Amino acid sequence: MYKNKGLMFMLSASRVAECFLYLSGQQTECDITPLKLQKLLYYAEGLSLALREKSLFSEPILAWKYGPVVRNVYKEYEYAGRQSIPCNADIDENDIPEDELNIIKTTMQFYGDYSAERLVRMTHGEYPYMNTPRDQEISRKDMKKFFEEKLNPYVEPGVEDAAFQSLIAENASSWL
Repeated sequence: MYKNKGLMFMLSASRVAECFLYLSGQQTECDITPLKLQKLLYYAEGLSLALREKSLFSEPILAWKYGPVVRNVYKEYEYAGRQSIPCNADIDENDIPEDELNIIKTTMQFYGDYSAERLVRMTHGEYPYMNTPRDQEISRKDMKKFFEEKLNPYVEPGVEDAAFQSLIAENASSWL
């Protein structure tokens, strides 16, 4: 949530997508395809639910053939097909609340180097997606539970989970 003229607003999924494109554009190579962007949105929402106990954005996340999708963001960037989306988003980081920006940055740090195909395989193996009928909304409750379990330091982590937990530990103070 952020304030604009005294009113509270939640970020839109489109705004979160712009943040991912902006951050990718700050790196040496912008390699976010529409498919990869959808998975980054899913992972950012999951982190937000688990760490902040609230959504990053309100739009539904649907279980499509190639994984989680936010329909309006899909429509916005479908023109790129399988190509990278131009990373020319102009974001003033001061306009994004710090805790929300930290979720987006942490998601990008951990998942941003994965290919779209790898992210598809990962989401296809996670129960929030697996338990949702195609074209239906993925339960935020299931996402919250899944990501809380993923972040739980008392669960024996896999190699990726250990790296993820380490990254979260580095950034946790900004979410408290």
